[in-house]
Amino acid sequence: MTKLTILRVLILSVGVVLLLSIIAAILKNDEQAKAVRAHIEELESPKANVRHRAAKALAEIGPASKEAVPHLIPLLKDDDPRVRAHSARALGRIGAPANQSIPDLIQLLSDAAPLVRKDAAVALGRFGPDAKDASGPLARALRDADVEVRRAAAAALGKIGREAKDAVGALQYARQDSDQRVRDAANYSLAKISKQ
Repeated sequence: MTKLTILRVLILSVGVVLLLSIIAAILKNDEQAKAVRAHIEELESPKANVRHRAAKALAEIGPASKEAVPHLIPLLKDDDPRVRAHSARALGRIGAPANQSIPDLIQLLSDAAPLVRKDAAVALGRFGPDAKDASGPLARALRDADVEVRRAAAAALGKIGREAKDAVGALQYARQDSDQRVRDAANYSLAKISKQ
């Protein structure tokens, strides 16, 4: 074979691989869209266990679940704490298309269930500076009785960044927390806030 023939075969092979990759991506996106629609239907179930699993699945899908946002927000007030927690998690994983959920997520920082408060804090952190209105409530969450809530709140403040500068005093207090992970998250967040 000549160099020109080898080059043509190589180009053709690369083209075929690229085409197959594009087809696979299209099929995956189509399957994902079908899954999102199915999970949205499940969010309407009268069974809490079904709603919980649907919200959890949407959280795992992440940003591709953005059409579920208007269906997830009402579930932040669901009677079942698992549904509230996984709905918060899903909204955080979806990100910017779910920004309208920020006020509802802030309210969840006062939820009776520690899992819900933790997942709300994590979700708010995922919104970054867009969640600046959560800085005060997250700073208060640094005194939560649950260590996981305190850790999540400390980490979320760092992800909000400079917009959370009003929480510096609370983060400095959290540097003395009894839990090392909370102290580490507070130190990380203080560094992030002062760096930006």
